[in-house]
Amino acid sequence: MSLSGKVSVIGSYPYNPKEPPEDFIRRCLITQMRAGVDFPAAQGARGDMVSMFLTDPNVKGFERIGENGSRYQLNDEPEITGSVQVEDLETIQRLGNEMGYQMVGQSIPVTGPFTLAQSVDFGNPVFNLDRDDREQVLTWIGEMVANIVGIYDERFGGSIIRIDEPVAQSGGLDMFGHQFIAGIWDNILERVANNTPGIHVCGEIAQVAPIFREMRIPEQREMLFSHDFTGPYGKNMGQLTPEWVRSTGAIIGAGVVDSGSHLVESPLNRGLADYIDYQGELVALQDAAELYGRLVDMYGEENLTLHPGCGFGSIMKVMGLDPKKPIHQYIAMNCVVGPKLRILSNLADGSY
Repeated sequence: MSLSGKVSVIGSYPYNPKEPPEDFIRRCLITQMRAGVDFPAAQGARGDMVSMFLTDPNVKGFERIGENGSRYQLNDEPEITGSVQVEDLETIQRLGNEMGYQMVGQSIPVTGPFTLAQSVDFGNPVFNLDRDDREQVLTWIGEMVANIVGIYDERFGGSIIRIDEPVAQSGGLDMFGHQFIAGIWDNILERVANNTPGIHVCGEIAQVAPIFREMRIPEQREMLFSHDFTGPYGKNMGQLTPEWVRSTGAIIGAGVVDSGSHLVESPLNRGLADYIDYQGELVALQDAAELYGRLVDMYGEENLTLHPGCGFGSIMKVMGLDPKKPIHQYIAMNCVVGPKLRILSNLADGSY
């Protein structure tokens, strides 16, 4: 399976906690199908990217703590006793078939061990522990994530299984050695045999690119490195050199549409019509096409795949909309998310 010229997504979408998970997944799939996304996702129906894994009944060893329950006490080496977060992935497959969605596969995001560990205490916050204890806990959590990835790889084929490590761009890896980090990620992605392995880091990747270059990339197989190149993150261009990409066979995920902004500049408290701005969409398409063209010149189209800069989970907050109001959900998904995804499809098929 080649990712070249295909459109995928990173994961999250606007979510109303009162919305049944299947309704949320169906809504996300409809938007992505209309936009021509090859590898759809619908993450977020069971909580945020940390809680959905650490509170899963088949993940043992973590106890929710703190006043707002946003931290987790690790009482023992984590254990996986069954399938983790598989139900929603099966629902995506089933609903896609019912809808006639001719997806190539799924985009399956798995929260990375360093991002999970940022919310975990082992007596003290993990990142405050002595080096040996800190690395031991990360090794445990890394093996847990690897086991989850192994389950996904056995159950689903022809998809992208991608580690998502947003903590990497905020200095969360500074206290670890490059070889240690690369070894943790390698152990996870080596469990991917029937799908395409990948890793996504939000924001600037200057500090992470040297770690990527130390990872083991399997011969004769694609591995996806997906990043945001919009706005201030244009400086990510070239951090992974064209020579390295071509010599390893790596695929660069080109995040060329900004997932954290809306298309129009009008005040946020106005009516629905103010969000339907075809001129704004045209400008966004032109900007994305110019950025993608620069990436094609640098890496070659055969080494690129397309996706948004990150997930869309925060877009309603950015727009000042209420996720509990269906009309606001409609505005976000159909007047912002859908058009941004269509831009990627237009770039992929050359219709720009």
